[in-house]
Amino acid sequence: MNVATPTLVLLPGTLCDLRVWQPVAERLDPQWRTQFVDFGALDRVAEMAARALSAASGLLIPVGVSMGGIVALEMWRLAPERIAALALFDTNPGADTEARRRAREHQLDQAHLAGPNGLQTLVRSHLLPSYFPRAVSPVVETTVLAMAADAGLTTFVKQSAALASRIDYWPLLSCIKKPVLVACGEFDLLCPPAQHRQMAAQLSQAQFRLIGGAGHLAPLEQPSQTAAILREWIARIGGRFQAQAAEDARV
Repeated sequence: MNVATPTLVLLPGTLCDLRVWQPVAERLDPQWRTQFVDFGALDRVAEMAARALSAASGLLIPVGVSMGGIVALEMWRLAPERIAALALFDTNPGADTEARRRAREHQLDQAHLAGPNGLQTLVRSHLLPSYFPRAVSPVVETTVLAMAADAGLTTFVKQSAALASRIDYWPLLSCIKKPVLVACGEFDLLCPPAQHRQMAAQLSQAQFRLIGGAGHLAPLEQPSQTAAILREWIARIGGRFQAQAAEDARV
């Protein structure tokens, strides 16, 4: 693939790591470069976006799920000239509400009070039911628990702070004049389909796709569907990058 072709930058959600995107990445065209970004214990969305922007040179296509979608929007805000397109999965472009902020604080208090296994208890009792309102495979549930355990409570505290302090991206959507894939799980309760349709309506070059049988972490729950949607979208918009690369080569 020509160096002028954008790199797909895979961005995880809260308490997630490479495992949330790995099943999808394995199903993409190997000619497309992919770069995963680990946010670690960063506590500001802008810092996460800066790390993602430095992960690869040239043009980028941020591909984010949940918190990763918020980071993708921040990448565009910080460096629109670097962003060739965006793919947003199961995300919320709005600022944190006061009610959601209080809920996060309550979750953190519960996790601290529960002792060494507090985060795992929180994930089992609160996060899993909100992520997956329908039954999911044991593999998906085990993966989410393993990612949370590896991330740890400190990372959860930092990422919760990042989400609580994020800006409102709704007013910026109409300014994005790039192709944007907007997709979500059919049963996503945290970031429901109606919200994603509203996002798509405010973007000038959006494509909305619903991922059947998935909740809030569609790339992990339905990797085949997610990869197929990404492949189709990349094929549709990819010609413009190849044409630009050919034009640049002639100059």
